[in-house]
Amino acid sequence: MHECFSLPRFSLANNRVAWSLLIINSGVAYFKKLLNKFDGNVKLALAAYNAGTRKVRQYQGIPPYKATRYYIKKVFEYYQIYKKQMAGEPDRV
Repeated sequence: MHECFSLPRFSLANNRVAWSLLIINSGVAYFKKLLNKFDGNVKLALAAYNAGTRKVRQYQGIPPYKATRYYIKKVFEYYQIYKKQMAGEPDRV
């Protein structure tokens, strides 16, 4: 296991917090890898995270899957909401 994922003070078998941290850190590390693979293109990295890198390469862009396109759209919508919240602006859902 990669050292940034190790949680030596926790027993993962009985600790939901530790498992949650491991899963989140793993997802972030994988997404970072995808961002590097797709030269920082967030939409392509999200498409690969959702549909797989082979499909992104096969279609030479975002695959024509409704679920993948919806996923990317929702991620960007939530990004805007959280960005406004961090700036202290009221959110409008």
